Amino acid sequence: LDFDEFTSIISVFIQYRPLDRDEEIFLLFDRDGNGSLSYDIIKQINKELNGGLTDANLRNIIRCCSSTEKQEITKDDFINALSAQRRQERENYDIFPPRHDEDEKEN
Repeated sequence: LDFDEFTSIISVFIQYRPLDRDEEIFLLFDRDGNGSLSYDIIKQINKELNGGLTDANLRNIIRCCSSTEKQEITKDDFINALSAQRRQERENYDIFPPRHDEDEKEN
């Protein structure tokens, strides 16, 4: 195995990057494979999952998440929205809730 063969083999591994969970979810939703989720696709997914969101809710989600004028959600938009949601959930989760025994001592 010479250096050129070694670098050729290694370059295959360097280029390979497994999909993360959010990308996998996006690919499940991106049924036509065009790299974005249109209103119609999101509406269909909502119906299949019994999401109960109204058309206005769906359009608002797309408006808030979309980085393009096309009113669709790209893979990057989708991943950014999920990441922002997780950050918000972590910030709202209080790891150390107030101790009630200290309040009782004051009474």
